[in-house]
Amino acid sequence: VPCTIPILSLMSTEVVESSGTQIRYNIAVIGDGGVGKSALTIQFVDQVFCDEYDPTIEDQHRKQVEIDGECCVMEILDTAGQEGLTVMRDQYLRGAEGFLIVFSVCCQSSFKAAKDLYEHVLRVKDSNFVPVVFAGNKCDLKACRAVSPEEVDEFIASIRDPNVKYFESSAKNKVNVEECYHEVVRSIRKQNASKTTRKNKKNHLCTLL
Repeated sequence: VPCTIPILSLMSTEVVESSGTQIRYNIAVIGDGGVGKSALTIQFVDQVFCDEYDPTIEDQHRKQVEIDGECCVMEILDTAGQEGLTVMRDQYLRGAEGFLIVFSVCCQSSFKAAKDLYEHVLRVKDSNFVPVVFAGNKCDLKACRAVSPEEVDEFIASIRDPNVKYFESSAKNKVNVEECYHEVVRSIRKQNASKTTRKNKKNHLCTLL
């Protein structure tokens, strides 16, 4: 099946639709090359499985969804996995609100790369708490599995942020595809709500003083 990927520009934090104003969430999909980032994104956005590997430089997708009763627009940046694009990578890491970090359960080195990317995201965002979901992709390929569920669970448990989630996924078999992307939005919402609460407390303290 030919895969057509729309190239879109980033929008403001609110998107005006015919039914009113909707919240927009910027999400970056990152991970090693060949782990299935584009396949996951295309499956989520277009419900199509693209099995031909075409190294991505940077593609943007938009999908309007309803998550937990709230309609929103997801701006999804499908990024390069190749080394040597670090300057470009850091630019979109700074602009993204949440991240889906993808590795292949059939490739141990991609799991290490995912862990390194997570640490890099924390440095770029200058925060220990960033909306992140990990996806162990290609879980349908059981015969070639190289990353055990136990070692992933151990890594997730070592992260100080309890909001970081992990899903095993398969773009081919549509396993946890929607769940991965929706959970990133939920994590962004939690962080935004936390920031609002802290801001309100600070303003209240200033008023008292």
